[in-house]
Amino acid sequence: MTLRQQLFTSDDARKIFLEPTASWQNVAGNTASHQHGINHLFFYDEEAKEFLDAYDEQDQTEQLDALGDMLFVAWGITHHLDLPEPMAASQMSILYVLEKMQLANPFATSQAVFEEVVRSNFSKFCQNQAEADATVKHYDDQLGVKVVYDQVEDFFVIRSDQDQIGSDGKQYRKDKILKSIHFSEPDFSHLVL
Repeated sequence: MTLRQQLFTSDDARKIFLEPTASWQNVAGNTASHQHGINHLFFYDEEAKEFLDAYDEQDQTEQLDALGDMLFVAWGITHHLDLPEPMAASQMSILYVLEKMQLANPFATSQAVFEEVVRSNFSKFCQNQAEADATVKHYDDQLGVKVVYDQVEDFFVIRSDQDQIGSDGKQYRKDKILKSIHFSEPDFSHLVL
């Protein structure tokens, strides 16, 4: 099986990459739609640029992060547009990234990086009501930002209650998903490249 088939076109690829992406999108309240698919095209461009910047700076951690995000967003577009596989342009650019990185096992690394990005993305959601209440308090006390939360499946999703600017000077638009106080960035230190 070719790397392209492993990453994009096999039934295993849909299980490995599409199912967790669709699950996250559903918890986030991003129902599959043409508009969400279009929005993800812009996100994909940002992630590809982040890879090129990290490559120029020879920052392997940021390269891995960008690769994971590119996979997540490419499969997000697939989910939202109900495509059988990621778009050809996404496939080609991810294969290009993997060629540039010269990994010993590009599929295994891609899968491990993707799984870590998914883990990190799910950590944006609170795991229980106590964590959600503590996160609401944190945003109010530390940033002066009013937030609300909803329970979706087993998670509590924190959102900005209104368009507002926090004491950190950042804009928090209404309904933007905000990170749990227990959010953790992706960690790729366990990967052997």
